[in-house]
Amino acid sequence: MVRPALPADAESIAIVHVSAWRAAYAGLMPAELLANLDQAQRARSWRSKLEAGETILLSEESGALCGFCFLMPAGAELGDAYEIRAIYVSPERWRSGHGRKLVTAARERATAKGFRTLVLWVLSANAPARAFYEREGFRPDGAEKVDALFGAPLHELRYRTSW
Repeated sequence: MVRPALPADAESIAIVHVSAWRAAYAGLMPAELLANLDQAQRARSWRSKLEAGETILLSEESGALCGFCFLMPAGAELGDAYEIRAIYVSPERWRSGHGRKLVTAARERATAKGFRTLVLWVLSANAPARAFYEREGFRPDGAEKVDALFGAPLHELRYRTSW
C-alpha cells in the first residue's frame, strides 16, 4: 500500500532514511558521515516538512513502513517537471517492489498536479540506484553537479522520465 505520510510518521521515515543511507552509500560517502547520521535530527526534519504540507509518500506492508518518496515541483528552471527529492527503501526490503510502487505513485501524483515529467539526482557512482531508475524509464538528461555538502565532493547526475 502507498499512502501520504503524516507528521506522526516522521520517526519511521527517519529510521528508513538512516538505514538506507548507511547501506546504499557505504563506500560512496565518508564512513564517518554515515556512522554519525542522527536519526532524531532526521525525524525532526521530516516532521517539519510534513507539518509544512510537503508531499511524502509511504510504501507499507502489513502496517510496517518499507520505503518513502519525497516530491516537489522541480523549480523554475524545470517548470514542466516534478522532482523526486528523496526515495529510499529499507535495505531488508530492497528488490521487493516497494521502490517501483513509489515511482509509480510519484508519476501518479505528478500527473494529478499537471506535470508530465519526473526528475531526480543520483550519485554517478551509485550503479545499483542508476540501474533501478533506468529500469523505471529514467535516463540521464546531461545535467551534472558536484555536491560538497557532506565534506567530500559527490558527483551527481540528473535523470528524467516523461510520459
